[in-house]
Amino acid sequence: MKSIKVFRKEFDSLSKILEIENEESRIQNADVHKQIDSLEESIQKLKYVNERFIQRDNLEIPSTLTAAKNTLYDEIQNWRKKKNKYNNDEQATNAAREYSADLSIYFETFITELIAIFKSKKDEIFRSFSSLYHFADAYDGFKSSVKNDFDFSRYYINDLSNEFLSFREQRMVEQPEDLFGLAKKLFDKQVEPRPLVPEITYSISKWRDRAIEISIPKAEEIIDAVSNALKKFYDDVAKDYHEHLKKLITEKTSQKEEISDRLSEEQRKLQKDNDWLAKFDDQLKLIERG
Repeated sequence: MKSIKVFRKEFDSLSKILEIENEESRIQNADVHKQIDSLEESIQKLKYVNERFIQRDNLEIPSTLTAAKNTLYDEIQNWRKKKNKYNNDEQATNAAREYSADLSIYFETFITELIAIFKSKKDEIFRSFSSLYHFADAYDGFKSSVKNDFDFSRYYINDLSNEFLSFREQRMVEQPEDLFGLAKKLFDKQVEPRPLVPEITYSISKWRDRAIEISIPKAEEIIDAVSNALKKFYDDVAKDYHEHLKKLITEKTSQKEEISDRLSEEQRKLQKDNDWLAKFDDQLKLIERG
């Protein structure tokens, strides 16, 4: 850093010397210098805006993506929250199909929300970079044509009704007493054991846990993919503007050099010194940025 400060001090010293010589040259070649100054001003604006594109902030990923996932989680977890189990195959089969269909709706709603967030963030990136480019005063109507279409159709939830029904549990229990059997028990001292019958149980909490186990990792996978797609889009659009600005800087510099050729040999030497100092300044800034 100490050596950089020495170079910067030397740059300031040379700038003051050239400033005096430039003032004398401007008086002698007013028209030509007016054109050169105008082009140099344009070049500096282009360089400034180009630097802003290079040194841009990292893209901020919308928190609404995570919020959408949390909503999905709540919807899955709250399905028939007050219901604990089914004890009938037919009822359980109907409920499993209904829950699976509801899951698909929850997930489709989640995807629809992500599509809206993705589009909104892309529009925001376009507006932000277009506004920044405006400061370059290029007036050429340039706009990035970068495309980034994310394929949301690849993500969906399959029918889980068979998954839910696989949690069927069955055990043998004594047959429940009817009213007649209860009355008999009260009057008879010795009661024969009741026959064993199957008891079927489908745990709804296990259904919910399985739905969460399948749906939420998939939702997180989509969010990661969308985040990466937005970052790539952000970088690609910035690069598009950066490449265009480099082209404009090259064109403006070439124009300035053509006009500088109209000056006398001594004046051209002075202009070369100015150009060299400008490049030296650019290199110093590059080193200072690290």
